[in-house]
Amino acid sequence: MSLEDFIDKYDEYSFEIVDEMYGFNQVEYIGYLSFPKKEDLIQMSLSLYFTGDIVYETEER
Repeated sequence: MSLEDFIDKYDEYSFEIVDEMYGFNQVEYIGYLSFPKKEDLIQMSLSLYFTGDIVYETEER
């Protein structure tokens, strides 16, 4: 599943990124995952391997 498809499928969840690390074709985002209708946050790390360029969008879609 692509990251875009995952985000579209679980759009009611949110991930607040508090730290980022970059390497050769790799990125890791560290932050907190929030669930719909729950106050508790879960610490989460998302590691991705990619090819091509990373495009940073500064506005929400």
